[in-house]
Amino acid sequence: MSRAGATFVPTMRRLRWVSGCVLCLALAACEQVRTQLNDVMQLGAALHTQFNMPVHVNIAGGALTVSMVDQAADKLSAADRDALALSVARFAYAHYAHPDALSRVAVTFVSRTSTEPGGSWPTSALVAQSSPGPLPSLPPNAFEDTLQVTTMDSGDAGTMERSFRSMTAAQGRAVWELVVTYRRRPQTVTSVDSLRLDAATFYPVSERRHNRRGLTHLAYDGAHVHGVVDSGTTMRAVDTTFAVAPFAGAELDMVIGALPLAPGLSTTVPVFYPLDRGILVRTTVRVVDADATAWTIAVSNGPGTGQRFRIARPSRLLIDIRDTEDSVHGTSYVRR
Repeated sequence: MSRAGATFVPTMRRLRWVSGCVLCLALAACEQVRTQLNDVMQLGAALHTQFNMPVHVNIAGGALTVSMVDQAADKLSAADRDALALSVARFAYAHYAHPDALSRVAVTFVSRTSTEPGGSWPTSALVAQSSPGPLPSLPPNAFEDTLQVTTMDSGDAGTMERSFRSMTAAQGRAVWELVVTYRRRPQTVTSVDSLRLDAATFYPVSERRHNRRGLTHLAYDGAHVHGVVDSGTTMRAVDTTFAVAPFAGAELDMVIGALPLAPGLSTTVPVFYPLDRGILVRTTVRVVDADATAWTIAVSNGPGTGQRFRIARPSRLLIDIRDTEDSVHGTSYVRR
């Protein structure tokens, strides 16, 4: 009896030890699942904010799949759907908490009637092309121009006068200053936007925008954007650090002109717009045509948006911008 009891006690101890180990492993597995679920939810929220579409995110092994759930994508051309899918894949890979654990990212478009593949890429294809290089392909040149601005539905017209010049800022820093003055008819100044750009990279340094509603004053420190946006009735603070350093919306045509333009070029450009507290938009840029006088470039900020930029050769100056998605309510900009 005592021998059996002596044998039974250590057996129970072993069982308790094994049970404790199993419990620890189960808790660790549960914690891992919770962490991954939280990462997936955060990525889904970031994708929804960036692309303004409901999304489902799934991870199986090293494959991440993003399903865009919206019929708006049905209105896109095949080329624009491909560009959107690639932009979504790059964004998802760049913003997932553990990108090293991924081997492939796929995108699908889901509507009420069908599920269409958008594309699937190894992560190695998403790293090298995630954004254009910071350096312009050509040195900038000073210019002054005037753009005729027309709102299609109302016929309202105005002008956008721009000047671009080199200057020396505080502490001897070399910068370029872009001043944009918008006038509506009758010819009264309605807004002035002054933007200073780093001379070597085109990234913004500071921005001051003044109109009848108020004053916007922003400082750009790489990926960190901070300052205030004053609408005249409310003043909102901006203090955000993005995953990448953004360009400013006011300089978009010059950033496009500074890219290594060539037939087939397709890339995304991170652009900051100081609306409300500010938003970052991944703008898709594709060269769709080229002749001896100009490049024609399709530019989109997401589904249902699209503009056609024409950039002159060899000056790289803007010729015009026309809305390609909404010819009724859109706005055109034509160099005079």
